[in-house]
Amino acid sequence: MGATIGPRLMALSGEDLTRASGSLRAYSVAGNDDDRDEAHSILTDLILDATAQGDQEAFEALNEARLLLSQGQSQANDADNMLEALAQTRRE
Repeated sequence: MGATIGPRLMALSGEDLTRASGSLRAYSVAGNDDDRDEAHSILTDLILDATAQGDQEAFEALNEARLLLSQGQSQANDADNMLEALAQTRRE
């Protein structure tokens, strides 16, 4: 994380984003329902945070990632890629 990331953006690119990404990767590889459920739960929390902060860009990206996750294991990697793209825009 760069020092230029403000407090509002920091909350969405921190530990929860990393945990969601790890769960998505694990689900895409192994198909374990526990990983899927954890990723879904974390994404839901992040969506609520983005909504509370008025961060429309993050809300849209996180919601799209959650929708991809709901389509099954084959889409989990795409959802993880969306999280990485969101994190990347926050680092720039």
